[in-house]
Amino acid sequence: MKIISKILFLLLSSTFFTNAQVDTTFVYESKKITLLQKEWGEQQTLIIRDNDDNILQKFDLNKKEIDPYRIAESYTGERNFIVIGGRYEFYILALTSNKLSGPYTCCCRTEPQDAQTGVLGTFKIFANGQYLLVGSFDNGSYCFKLADLYNPEKVPWYAAANQPYPTSCLFLDNRNENIYNGIFATYKNYSNTIDYKFLLHGYRFEQNPNGEIKKEIVSDKFLILNQLDSEGNVSKLKIDLKEGLIAED
Repeated sequence: MKIISKILFLLLSSTFFTNAQVDTTFVYESKKITLLQKEWGEQQTLIIRDNDDNILQKFDLNKKEIDPYRIAESYTGERNFIVIGGRYEFYILALTSNKLSGPYTCCCRTEPQDAQTGVLGTFKIFANGQYLLVGSFDNGSYCFKLADLYNPEKVPWYAAANQPYPTSCLFLDNRNENIYNGIFATYKNYSNTIDYKFLLHGYRFEQNPNGEIKKEIVSDKFLILNQLDSEGNVSKLKIDLKEGLIAED
């Protein structure tokens, strides 16, 4: 069974990365960003050129990858950046400043079984470029806060127990002085998409002296938080980590 699973993974991931290889060029205003690789398996170089083909910036990416890096996601708006995804790690390029940050990884919540554990399959920028979701094989999804493009922060996560890996996660992001957003995301192995929704927005919770949320997980799937209203009154908030719902008491 394990051999069959490996063969299936290689076939599907081969198709995925073959399709993704096409995305090695990105044009932004007067700049052209290109990922170059002389031979398969060799180190890749990121080159930024102007309209006259002059090199503005050049980066050698961290290491050789079995699968080539690709331009996995992009965002243009108030801020402008692209995500450069590899097999196990990714970078973020700020298009205005030409500054590259990374590499960043998403491993491992589960004990690595083989080379497929931790492979990054899917990237999703959302909420006007404030967040990035990354799907990792056998690990589920990860969420990064992009308030500082040069220093993305992993958002703390919670998941129901008794799963082979955390297919669905609730991410609680402390935006500012105990003001939280809650994002529920689902990612399954071999999927090209990450489903997500904002479950909480602008919530305040009771914290311990270390500034951490007071919490309790019951029945392996319910997260219990002490919600604060505008007057400081406390009420229980019960979240179903399996379904991604605010549950009834």
